[in-house]
Amino acid sequence: EVLTAVLIVSSLATSFWASKPQRVTEPTIITVPWTIADLLLFAGDAAREPYVDTPLDFIEKPVWDGCRRLPSLLHYGGLNRRPLPRIPNDYGLPPPTGTEATIVWVVSVVHAVIHVLCWSFPFPSQTETLLWRGSSVILLTVMAVDGLVPVLSTRPWFDFSFGMLWIWVREAKRQTFVRRWVFSVAVDTAYVLYILARLVIFVEIFAAFRSMPTDVYRDVDWISFWPHV
Repeated sequence: EVLTAVLIVSSLATSFWASKPQRVTEPTIITVPWTIADLLLFAGDAAREPYVDTPLDFIEKPVWDGCRRLPSLLHYGGLNRRPLPRIPNDYGLPPPTGTEATIVWVVSVVHAVIHVLCWSFPFPSQTETLLWRGSSVILLTVMAVDGLVPVLSTRPWFDFSFGMLWIWVREAKRQTFVRRWVFSVAVDTAYVLYILARLVIFVEIFAAFRSMPTDVYRDVDWISFWPHV
């Protein structure tokens, strides 16, 4: 039940997004009265840099505000051809606005709080109780503190390097030791702690079945809830 609740909460971040694409397996072909070569010539100096993914990088990449895929993953997962024949599966939206990032952050914190609410739940052993409590506190701390980094990154003054799920990285415009490593190390450490805590909680959810009371296996007599005349 706890697992179901947290999955519902985490799904809320995208469930009400009205602009979600549908039938993404079917490409939408857009016909234009010009060629890529014409566009590059028209763009002039803006398109003079070599592209990484497609010739239209000079249009798309600036929107990402410095975010890029890690060099080690540029050709991973069938992305050997250039220009790319398709949008990679790990592509997301450009960096969010402050409002969007805050909404995702709040949902993430609520997601973690649900685990903490199980603080006094009975567990098969004292060790498992401590593991659940410690892991839930780690989840909440990571979501509440480290989850603020994407929110802060939407501010004009934010100029620090940090990675996102070890797939994307945002480099600081002014490379100093502090700007390069402070947030980067903090975020990477938080990812490791989050993964370990999540694994402990996931395993414990199923391990706790061995001491469930017998009542949970009884069929619910739903008819009894209907008013009788």
